[in-house]
Amino acid sequence: MSRGARRRQRQQPRTLQVFLIIVLVLLTVCVLVKAFFLKAPEQKAAELPAKPASSDTDSQQSPEEQAAQEALRSHLERKGGFYTILLSGLDDDNGGSDTNILVAVDTVNGYVYGVSIPRDSKAIIGGKAHKINYAYNKGGTELLADTVSEQLGIPVDYTVSVNLKGFTALVDAIGGVDFDVPINMDYDGKKLTEEQVRAAEKLANEVIWANLPVTVSTFPNREEASVMPTRKPVTQDGEITIVTIGDLESPHDCIACCGTHFHRTGEVGLIRIHKFEPNKGMNRIYFECGDRALESMQSDDTLLRSVQERFSAGSHDLLQKMDIRDEKEAELRQDCTGLRQYYRDREMARITSLLHRDTPDFYQDSFTLVSPDDLLKLGFAIMEDEAAPALMALVHRPSHTVLLFSDGSRNCGALVKEHAKSLGGRGGGRPDQARALMPNEDAVEKFIESLKK
Repeated sequence: MSRGARRRQRQQPRTLQVFLIIVLVLLTVCVLVKAFFLKAPEQKAAELPAKPASSDTDSQQSPEEQAAQEALRSHLERKGGFYTILLSGLDDDNGGSDTNILVAVDTVNGYVYGVSIPRDSKAIIGGKAHKINYAYNKGGTELLADTVSEQLGIPVDYTVSVNLKGFTALVDAIGGVDFDVPINMDYDGKKLTEEQVRAAEKLANEVIWANLPVTVSTFPNREEASVMPTRKPVTQDGEITIVTIGDLESPHDCIACCGTHFHRTGEVGLIRIHKFEPNKGMNRIYFECGDRALESMQSDDTLLRSVQERFSAGSHDLLQKMDIRDEKEAELRQDCTGLRQYYRDREMARITSLLHRDTPDFYQDSFTLVSPDDLLKLGFAIMEDEAAPALMALVHRPSHTVLLFSDGSRNCGALVKEHAKSLGGRGGGRPDQARALMPNEDAVEKFIESLKK
């Protein structure tokens, strides 16, 4: 089983499928009425393969090819009073059609046929392979109907789309629907705990390690399949496949399933849950099995050892040492914040003292030990002082960054666009503040000189 295989716990039956079945029943009643009292609706034309135009063409085809073409024509040929309806269910308006049922209606004979199209069925959509329910997400009902038609070779006459809101309205209109669920479906919708997930993982692996036999039994119908002690009643029609894990008389599990199965549980090897998360009021579980589960465990073990070496810790005290490191880093960040504030306050006092002695129209200064972000805060603080210059340039030498500040008499953003680009720099900003990123020290000096003119 591939990575990303998932298992869901559901709070209630698949509501959309139930709803569409109800819609199908209602359609059957309506169709029977139409069959006897009304004219059938207009059909879409089927695209039939052209018949050979001459006997020469007939001679070029083998009998098998002729028979295949005639069979295709017979398959696509529309009968009078026969049309199709695509029923689509939308789960919580999530953009995809989670349930699709193609209904064939024979108004002449009063029959209705329906086939469910699994949402994960592969289809070519926009030239690429996607799950068929992606068609609704991409192009709505129209694209979904076209995709189903191309996939099955059957024209779709009509479409019906419903969502959970429609389901709720229908249930309320008919006074509610009672379900007899033979198993406990109580679920509070909360996220599974780590303990619950690990307990489920342990139980699954215990079944695997017991190497229990897996018996696959096939029955022609659900009546005959009902003799099996299944976990829940069989509701499907037609041929039924029952999978039994363990002793047939007292099995560990017994359920209807049409998938591919091992002969014994031990062949699975190992199950490992690597992720679980809430999803639409339920929980989604991601797991791996077999070789992939082992490879994943080995990869995680290698990573764990690397982390242990970095922290000089064993598995028993790794988290404790990581917590100690986090505390030290928090203290260092706090100390660093204090030092940066101290440096800005000191520079603020120095620069404002100079400006109060002699207030120039243009002031410039350079820094190496302070970041551009700190210079930005420093510049705004200086411009709040009554002795602030008309234009000020603060230069961060290591990054060749020039921060401009203005009292409104000059446009900083316009100055950067006017002078920086010609010197190989870039940048921009507002009228009261802008930033220029220059390529080298020489460009910085020329940019500063251009501001003095």
